Amino acid sequence: EPVKPSRPVTVRPAQFKISLKTGLNMTSLPVQPDQPVSAKTLARDLAATVILRLDADSQKFIPFVPEHFEETNFEIQGGMGIIVNVKEAKEHTFSGQAWDNVPAAGIDSNDRQPVWAFSLLFGGAGLEVDWRQNQLTVTNLSRGSRYGIQLDHNRPVGVATVVDSTQQAVIQVGDLIQVRLDQQRWRYRVSDRDLANAFAYLSLEADRRVPAQTYLRQNYPNPFNPETWIPFELSQDTEVTVAIYDVQGRQLRQLQLGMLMAGKYLTADQAAYWDGKTESGESVASGTYFYRIDAGDYRATRKMVILK
Repeated sequence: EPVKPSRPVTVRPAQFKISLKTGLNMTSLPVQPDQPVSAKTLARDLAATVILRLDADSQKFIPFVPEHFEETNFEIQGGMGIIVNVKEAKEHTFSGQAWDNVPAAGIDSNDRQPVWAFSLLFGGAGLEVDWRQNQLTVTNLSRGSRYGIQLDHNRPVGVATVVDSTQQAVIQVGDLIQVRLDQQRWRYRVSDRDLANAFAYLSLEADRRVPAQTYLRQNYPNPFNPETWIPFELSQDTEVTVAIYDVQGRQLRQLQLGMLMAGKYLTADQAAYWDGKTESGESVASGTYFYRIDAGDYRATRKMVILK
């Protein structure tokens, strides 16, 4: 359990400088400040992206994320160990009274360490339903680990956190995190920027939700000349192939898209692309053509037209 704050027996003005390395730091208040210090004021002074504390009752780590998840703001007292994430190394001097029998937590001076504490913030229309009647989970699909969840009861915002007390990496670039609310799913791919912040944000809006069914959409533009894009939606991770046929049913081109994760592939940088050429590189003539998608157990065909 956290150590109770100890009041100085005598007033002993003191200054203490701490050095924070880029990334996550475990520390505590080195002196009793003249004014109360909260997670919010400390985050402001240190330009911290996240501050976490261990809740003694629930044994869960509670994150404070400035401007995103501030419901968990808390007063920082002597002997309270906290985790602070900063985006660049810095030094900060605290002024106040020296603690009596309450040591300040040391700061490891090693180079940047693995990300051993990480939070995913999520919110939006998906949380506006009565989530208490539904099962809400947040899982790192790449690692098979489930995160602890806290919710802001005043607005549709939640935060899920994972911490490794041995300071081993809990996340890395490219990890896929999934928020599941009953039968609805949203997914997020972790970036370098997220690791630097020690948190990420996922909007639970309808257009970002993992599709409930796999579906082949109409190509665009249509008619087209000479190229077109073929959008589709996947309800599950699967191998995807798109084939192009002429009106006689002869296959002219096959597009091997490989293993794709569940999601929507609608924009030009995501949809299947056809340049209007055969497998041998010959441009096809004006006319009607068909495209077929094979995605797991799902198969569907649509018609398209080239006008030259």
